[in-house]
Amino acid sequence: MSYYQESDEPALKDFYEKVWTPPSIKKSEQWFEWFFFQNPHRTNDLIPLLLGYEGNEIVGHLALRPTYFWINGQPQQTVFSIDLYLAPAHRKGTLFMRLMVKQASDFSIVLSTGQSRALRSSGEESNFKRWNKWGYWVAGNVNQWEKVFFDLNYLFDGIGRDPKRFVKRAGAMCYEAVSRIACPKPGNLTIKVQQTFDAGVDALWEKTKAQYQCITQRDRAVLNWRFARHPYVNYIILEAWGGASDYKGYLVVRMDGDTGVLVDVLTESSESEARRALIRYAEAYLKKMGAKRMACRCVFEQFEEDLKACGYLRTEFPNLIIVHSNPAGGLPPANQWVLTALDGDLDR
Repeated sequence: MSYYQESDEPALKDFYEKVWTPPSIKKSEQWFEWFFFQNPHRTNDLIPLLLGYEGNEIVGHLALRPTYFWINGQPQQTVFSIDLYLAPAHRKGTLFMRLMVKQASDFSIVLSTGQSRALRSSGEESNFKRWNKWGYWVAGNVNQWEKVFFDLNYLFDGIGRDPKRFVKRAGAMCYEAVSRIACPKPGNLTIKVQQTFDAGVDALWEKTKAQYQCITQRDRAVLNWRFARHPYVNYIILEAWGGASDYKGYLVVRMDGDTGVLVDVLTESSESEARRALIRYAEAYLKKMGAKRMACRCVFEQFEEDLKACGYLRTEFPNLIIVHSNPAGGLPPANQWVLTALDGDLDR
């Protein structure tokens, strides 16, 4: 096990020819530089790409994203496991375990939202004892919430092939129509579509980092790096204002085919009106771009209440939040963690 150095580049390229799907580094020539070198939380010369070798050949890697997890107002250095790729011959061996053990020995807190196939399979009931042996534990689930707009063409699409889909879509559309009244329009708030984050987000972060029990860092430098300067994903930044200098918060969204995706949100804890107004504005904005449905994956119970109030339904998509911490324990319940797609590997 070793971390990436420039001399590893030829072996890494050879490895990418052998994995069944190319990792994100292949999507953009700028991705490697952006992800590993431009991250504001990179504090030393370590390039957080953990490589597994067999002889002179790379047979697996695990990409890590450094961040800070603020727990009851105090920062803890943390890494998220983002990209795990294994050579075909090593997908059922011990390489995955050795990569996970290595990262746990190097960082005080390791988090993953369990999106990769290997992480999901390793979290199954039959493997819980092995997870515990490595020092990892399952903190909770990432839930997926969805909302379907009323659209007759979308409703009847594929009805002959899958009648159950018609019933589900009809029910979701009715629920959306009934609940529309409960979720407020922007009202006295002004919502702007931005290219980068306003400086007001720093003041908001200073207030909110102690309001939530667990939250990853969301200052302007991190947010602009993560969303405004991403090399291949086009994010839309929505910011809410109560007045000329009254910055209420933001919501980041994007399109994925005909689905509008709610990616990340931050307001003061008490500002449910601002969060719900941002959601409604995002829906109207993305609907004009062709969105037929909305989706959001999150953990935080408070934001899930906002989603329910705005007509979203939880779907059958439970994913695991997997944690390793030194020392173990000491973390609040996972439904009090402000974790969104900002933190997982859904949006790299």
